[in-house]
Amino acid sequence: MKISTKTQLTLIFLVIACLIGVVTSLIVNSLITDQIIFEAQERVKEDLNTARWVYNSKLRDIERTIHWLSIRYILKNALRNKNILPIRKEITKLMVEEKLDFLTLTDREGIVIFRFHNPEASGDSLIGDIFVKTGLEGKGLSGTQVLSGEELRREGEVLSKKAAMVSIPTQREKSVKEFEETSGMVLKASYPISNFNGETLGVLIGGILIN
Repeated sequence: MKISTKTQLTLIFLVIACLIGVVTSLIVNSLITDQIIFEAQERVKEDLNTARWVYNSKLRDIERTIHWLSIRYILKNALRNKNILPIRKEITKLMVEEKLDFLTLTDREGIVIFRFHNPEASGDSLIGDIFVKTGLEGKGLSGTQVLSGEELRREGEVLSKKAAMVSIPTQREKSVKEFEETSGMVLKASYPISNFNGETLGVLIGGILIN
């Protein structure tokens, strides 16, 4: 069957139109996809920047509080006399105001003198803690640290319970034994406590749980 020239031209134009439509659709789809990906990446960047700002801001607040406490005369005097009881009420009140989850005082050997949330737990050594070690070297330190369940219990039973998390199985989860996570991540700061001659008397460590 012979196809007329007019029909042939019409078919050619239809094929070309279809090709142009397909190519245009692919280009538009690619541009839209790229735009969506770009906007999603920008949103993630904004969220990360916000989270970083909140993290740094809270860490600075903790650092400022610990530093301010470490230079107070009443704390220096209490550490020198190894008698915290006269200032315990005042420091505990300040902890509540600053929303600190734990505050610990050590001597120049890294031995715990007093835990303000758990006064009965003292006498153990924290010399292996990088925050205490840095403080005994006469420098302040702030950052994030993971404390084990036992370390949290020493800081206080309330803190330990606050950090505990029990696994919750989901419908499609493989069968696993139920477990409880007892460790916790904290924002933490430490500062040396020095006498008027610059000699380090001990270290003050404090922070908050961020589980």
